[in-house]
Amino acid sequence: MNVNINKVVKPLAILGALYGLSMTYDLLHAVIPYLRPSKLDRYLETKDGKAAWALVTGSNSGIGKAFADELATCGFNVVLLGRSKEKLKATRNELKAKHPTRKFRVIVTLPAHCTEPNKCSFRDIAKDVEDINLNILVNNLGGGMPRAEFGTIDYYSTAELAEHINVMATFPTLLTGALFPALLRGGPGLVINMGSFADEGLPYLPTYGPTKAFLMTSSKELARESKCEGRDVEILGLRVGLVSGTELNKKTPSFFQPHATDFVKSALARVGCGRMIIGAYVPHALQMGVVGLVPHFIKEMAISWVISRRYKAEREGMAKQQ
Repeated sequence: MNVNINKVVKPLAILGALYGLSMTYDLLHAVIPYLRPSKLDRYLETKDGKAAWALVTGSNSGIGKAFADELATCGFNVVLLGRSKEKLKATRNELKAKHPTRKFRVIVTLPAHCTEPNKCSFRDIAKDVEDINLNILVNNLGGGMPRAEFGTIDYYSTAELAEHINVMATFPTLLTGALFPALLRGGPGLVINMGSFADEGLPYLPTYGPTKAFLMTSSKELARESKCEGRDVEILGLRVGLVSGTELNKKTPSFFQPHATDFVKSALARVGCGRMIIGAYVPHALQMGVVGLVPHFIKEMAISWVISRRYKAEREGMAKQQ
């Protein structure tokens, strides 16, 4: 039987070319956001020409404090919002000494205001920034699981789970809604939401990962909503891996585990990258890319093995201490 080779080779060549183009597009799509220069400077512009401000939640230590420090370095005045009046004042004094030409404010939200947002007056927080040009909001306030422990969903009380969800998801959502008019009023606005690799659904973190996934979905919703409404507010969701120099992680920084200050510089470099969600730190993005290439069944086995070992090691350590 005679077979026309050209009739076979030509379609295969076309399919190969299309596949190559698809791979090239995917590669460029992944790389280009990290090559674009940061557009953070555009948020220094205000409608009345007065100073631009940024509000950072959870700014008394760790990543939040690093955001406040770096934003002040870049020319912004900063509102520090957190749950400890003493720590916030200490942070304000430290930053004021480091940045004498910048202005700093403190807004204290009691722990109960975060765990039970219905007790928080978001209207009062909005009033506290009525006299300034609020151009940036960084939703960083959060924390690990209750008692800073891994555990199954039934290990935690109903109250612990509900309070953690409120701190991690409800509070930042309501705060963003309350402050959105201020972001629209002052000039171009920017909202940064802090996510986590845990949004993959890591075991023994029954509310941590899901609330981070909530914030990333919220980032997409707000970005699309702003586009539909013609609002000049950029929404940027940051997926984050391990970061040292925080209250929960005092380990020595490494290539895949940057110090909070280095992480924040990388995060602010992503402003204006054109994405709604992005891995803020390049090595973290590489980790995300590798995970995405791993076959599903291998990824599931690895997640279960690594996390379960850590969970068991933590439980054994606690048992020895008792």
